[in-house]
Amino acid sequence: MKVLFPFIALCCLLLTSLLRRSTNIHEQNRAKFWEREREANNTRKKNIDNLNYITIPYEKLPLIDNPSEKIASYQKQILLLKEQRIINLGGISNTDLMLAYGAANLTALSEYDENYTLMITTFAKWAGALLEEQYADEAQSLLETAVDMGCVSTAIITTLAQIYADKGLDRKSYLTEHVKASSSPVKQSILEKINSIL
Repeated sequence: MKVLFPFIALCCLLLTSLLRRSTNIHEQNRAKFWEREREANNTRKKNIDNLNYITIPYEKLPLIDNPSEKIASYQKQILLLKEQRIINLGGISNTDLMLAYGAANLTALSEYDENYTLMITTFAKWAGALLEEQYADEAQSLLETAVDMGCVSTAIITTLAQIYADKGLDRKSYLTEHVKASSSPVKQSILEKINSIL
C-alpha cells in the first residue's frame, strides 16, 4: 500500500498538470477568437466593386422555345439573376470576409454568394430536366458553359461526366483540369467520381 500511494499521487499531479495546460490552451484560443471577432467587427467598409464577380454568358445558354413548365422555371430563374451580382465565396468564413472587406459589406457579400449557390443549383437541376426530356446536347452545352464559368459542384461535374460517358467522349482531362483549378472543398471527392465514371 505504501508503494502504491506515491504512484497514485504522481498520477494525480500529472493529470492535474495536463488538465491545467489544456484549460490554458483553450482559454488562449478563445481569447484569440474573440479578439479576431472584435477586429473584424471594427474593420472599416472597403470598396467591393472590383471583386471577381461572375457574369453569366446568356448568349451561350441553350434556351428552348416553348419549353416544358419545369425547364421554363429553370430558364426563368437564371434570367432573374441577370441583374444580380454573383460571387463564389465558398470556404471563406464571415470573420475573414469582414476582416477583408469590412463588417458593413457582410450582408451584401452573403447575398452575392447566395446568388452563386442558387445559380449552380439551378444549372444542375436544369440540366437534369433537359436530360429527362431527351435534350442531351443542350444539357451538355449548359453544363460546359457552367464549368467554363468556374462552377464546380458534384452535381454539375458528375452529370457532365455521365453525358460524356454515354456519348463515348474523351473529355476526362477537361473536367479534371477545371476541378483541380477550383477552390471546391470537395474537389478530391469530385475527382474520384470522375474517375469512376470516365
